[in-house]
Amino acid sequence: MDVDAIPGNRVVNLLGRVLCDGVAHLIRRGLDRGYVGFDEEARRLRGKMMLFETIQCTLLPQGRIACHVDEHSHNVPHNRLINAAMAELIVLPGLDNGLRSALRNHLRRMYTVSDVELSSAVFRSIQLHRNVPRYAFLVNVCHLLPGPFFPTKA
Repeated sequence: MDVDAIPGNRVVNLLGRVLCDGVAHLIRRGLDRGYVGFDEEARRLRGKMMLFETIQCTLLPQGRIACHVDEHSHNVPHNRLINAAMAELIVLPGLDNGLRSALRNHLRRMYTVSDVELSSAVFRSIQLHRNVPRYAFLVNVCHLLPGPFFPTKA
């Protein structure tokens, strides 16, 4: 990466450029997907039937059934972490406006990924398998964001 092309002399701009370019690469290659489970009440069986919950909530007389569904989605922990890091970078005061708009554009393209609050628990939940090595560097960059370099939001 050409460091001279980064506007200003702030760490925020350096991390923003690295994250912006890395996410652009991920979007071009395709974001990682995984199975995300959730419970729902439906009129037809979808996924696994949860018999105890169906009987406990008396859903059968209403023509409904409780199911646990596994859906193939982009809403996996490492995508949520990167999404939260970009949202965190956008609100920092020293970020270049060009980088800010590029990060906003990436956030719009990742609309299916839910928001989380950056915390140590989020970083502990990340388990990268060998099929997604391109995420490892970006997760390490995201780990720098809540650090002592950045002022707290006012």
